[in-house]
Amino acid sequence: MGRIVAFPKPQSDPSPERDSLAGLAGVIVVVQTDGLDLPEDALQGDIEAVLEEAGIRTFDTVDEDAAGFAGYLGVTLQAATAGEHCGWTVRLELVQVVRLPRSDRQWLGVTWSSAKTGAAGREELAGELNRDMWDSIRLFAQDFQEAKGQSRNA
Repeated sequence: MGRIVAFPKPQSDPSPERDSLAGLAGVIVVVQTDGLDLPEDALQGDIEAVLEEAGIRTFDTVDEDAAGFAGYLGVTLQAATAGEHCGWTVRLELVQVVRLPRSDRQWLGVTWSSAKTGAAGREELAGELNRDMWDSIRLFAQDFQEAKGQSRNA
């Protein structure tokens, strides 16, 4: 069965999200799969290797050097099947410490995100999910690198 439809997240001006990445030392990658039989630890290692290759430092969640200088990059993969059909969502969210100008308090907030949702035949799930995940990782890496370049030029 051919691919039925894919719904990318509408993108307006991505610069506010991209700008929120400026000054980050790196990321702590957290992977969650739902409805999939994938080894999260291995997937996390693969994602970290690609980010490191792109010049983005990755930290362990227990790395004291990361506190306050890194964001949490949540990678969520979800799938549901019904007979020979399936649907999936790939979501990336960068969570970091934020502060409102009117307050001294700090919160954790999502400052960058990407989501892709699609549907197809069950036999196409692995390839489509894989493509959407790596496209999202590349988008994050590109935005991170652009923000890093902008922060150096500011």
